[in-house]
Amino acid sequence: MRKISGNLFMAIDGVVESPKKWLLSYWNDDIANVVMGGMQGADALLHPQLSRKLIKTFPDTAKTRRSSYKPRGS
Repeated sequence: MRKISGNLFMAIDGVVESPKKWLLSYWNDDIANVVMGGMQGADALLHPQLSRKLIKTFPDTAKTRRSSYKPRGS
């Protein structure tokens, strides 16, 4: 069985919101090694924002593909 683990960038006061606003000022090689180690040890990576966008557009994409499908020889 596979497991799901999440990596969050959390401020010392417990805030997880908007790490792009504060994280870069604290970024160093030690943090990079920990982050890369977590990604390299994973079987797969989930990207929630990208997944949400793809799922949101799927019905339109499926409808377009279905309507443009023509069997061979027709």
